[in-house]
Amino acid sequence: MSDKIIDNQTNRSCCILGSADVREKISQCCNDDSGILMLIGLDTCAKQNDAEVFACFEGILKESVSENDIIGKADSGEYVVFFRFQIDPLFPGKFTVSLNEGIEKAENMNGIGVWTGSVFVPENGKDYDELYKLAMKALESVKAEKKHDAAVYSQYSKFSEWRRDLAAASKLFDENDISNGACRIGMNGFGPIYRYFVRYVQSYCRSAFKMLFTLSCIKEPYNGMAYISERFSELIAQKLRKSDLLVQLSDDQFFLVLPEITEQDAHKLAQRIVSIWKNSDFSDGIELQYEAEQIPINIDGQKHYRSSDM
Repeated sequence: MSDKIIDNQTNRSCCILGSADVREKISQCCNDDSGILMLIGLDTCAKQNDAEVFACFEGILKESVSENDIIGKADSGEYVVFFRFQIDPLFPGKFTVSLNEGIEKAENMNGIGVWTGSVFVPENGKDYDELYKLAMKALESVKAEKKHDAAVYSQYSKFSEWRRDLAAASKLFDENDISNGACRIGMNGFGPIYRYFVRYVQSYCRSAFKMLFTLSCIKEPYNGMAYISERFSELIAQKLRKSDLLVQLSDDQFFLVLPEITEQDAHKLAQRIVSIWKNSDFSDGIELQYEAEQIPINIDGQKHYRSSDM
């Protein structure tokens, strides 16, 4: 498509997964990543050759997504896409407009268009089956209007007939399984947390550090970096505390935030992780290095008496 209005899109050649495969892959994404789950309904005309229409549409769809996204065909006949790390509330509408414009420009696609129903993850949950139902509700609502458009499911409304209590509201954000080790956060959701964390450190912590671990290939070429990075992520998370934050920036870099730790202990921790890596099966081909820096604090500005501010 020309004149794309969707940011950060990269054309790629990929297959459209079957219902079983796409359910498995998107289920994992819903559990691990933030993003948008979108159902796409293709509105065809009876006089059209469905095989040709679907083949043409699938080509347009594959050109419209990025390399991070997952596309598949659901049992119900709709196309399902998971846009990883996409949080723009206007994105579903923009994407639908762009997709319909691409269809209009294609040959033998006159009168054909799409409806889309979307749901944001994890704001509306992490379970694929439940999210699929919510996206389907959004899709059905826009199809009922009989125009090719987008709808986004929202679990809250200004005119809602019910309200959550504190316990129910907390469940929206609670971890299902609080395991030992660092809190691992997706890159997309880390920015606001980091900014808040720095504010908290500057106001209340005695000492805190940030670190960057980098994996570098010693022997070229080296395949399987995704597998190596996952093993390192598991290793490093278990050596950290529950209060520490860990985000994977790429296959070869990991960013950490460590509250309430001295400079001496911070470097001891980093050197211990490096030492463990050197003794692992991966150190022959992958070298590990780190950088550490203290997060500045404002001792004079630290206040702990909230009641006086009321």
